[in-house]
Amino acid sequence: MPTQFVFINDGGGLPTNALVESLFKDLAIDCTYELIQHEFSKGAAVSINEGLDIVTGEIISILDSDVILFMDWQPLVQRHFQRFPECGVLGAKLLYPQSGGIQHCGLAFTEDLCRHIYLNAEAKNCDSEILRLQSVIFAFCNFRKEVIQDVGRLDIDYFNGYEDMDFQFRAKSKGYEVHVNTALAAYHWEFSSGPHRAQNRKRNLGRFWRKWGNTVNPDLWGFVENSLISKLSDLHGQIVGIDLAEVRTDARIFWDICDQASWMDFSGLEDFSHHAVGQDAIWLPKTLNVDTFRIPQQFLFLTDNFVRLLENRYWIECRQAIRSDDFVADLYGNVLPLKQLLSQCWPSNKVR
Repeated sequence: MPTQFVFINDGGGLPTNALVESLFKDLAIDCTYELIQHEFSKGAAVSINEGLDIVTGEIISILDSDVILFMDWQPLVQRHFQRFPECGVLGAKLLYPQSGGIQHCGLAFTEDLCRHIYLNAEAKNCDSEILRLQSVIFAFCNFRKEVIQDVGRLDIDYFNGYEDMDFQFRAKSKGYEVHVNTALAAYHWEFSSGPHRAQNRKRNLGRFWRKWGNTVNPDLWGFVENSLISKLSDLHGQIVGIDLAEVRTDARIFWDICDQASWMDFSGLEDFSHHAVGQDAIWLPKTLNVDTFRIPQQFLFLTDNFVRLLENRYWIECRQAIRSDDFVADLYGNVLPLKQLLSQCWPSNKVR
């Protein structure tokens, strides 16, 4: 069957139309394409709805213009829907094209916010092939056509933000599952949606939580605990926690998980979180006590995102003389050996 392409030029002007037409002029695949043009930007929800009104395939894919696809992604999507009939929405592992680090592997929730799980990790650090989630982003997202028919159109009162999450919560309320297949990957430049996205963020976010807050499952902690078990359950000896996380509510939940874990000998907590304000790098020689690196017990560092510790090569090398098996965890579900941060080049250091 041919592939049907629907391009929505949401205020991009005539040069964008000319580019699309030139791309298809000599394209040697069995496909059709249609082009919808808006004189000015009407937003993602309106644009996607117009596209959904004319698509005919049994599997529908939504792609942002700043996504770079890998080869043979379509057969992978088809196989996934065949393998998991309960799945109605399928997301992908999106990577920063500048670095190859994970930008998106699904959204996980705490009691009052959501995070992109495994943010900044190397692509190979995602151990699970299939992730079951509550939401993914629409930058690269695939649906069964029946989901569109059951759930209906996107809510246009979300203007360039959270209309995708709202749609998926509606789909879940009708029994469909949301998955990420980590073998399905693409590069995503991110934040190429124009100024309206930032201007409407707070309103869109408030609308989402007002509507769905009572149904959100705080599933982030399951990902966090699974990561801790996979990395720490075979270790022996006492573990000292080093708290460098700014988000205090989530930090307390994290340390409660550690304290209650029967497989972890959690012996105490050193709180340096008052030094971890903002998103800048945390410099350990300045933040910790001068002799902290000499403590013989194993450390488990907690940061909002592990990349805040990347600029500590000298301190980590000094620590290696005492212990070489410390770990760092973060509030995006990452757990990795502290010495791994000594790599000459790390995939990404952007904190969302």
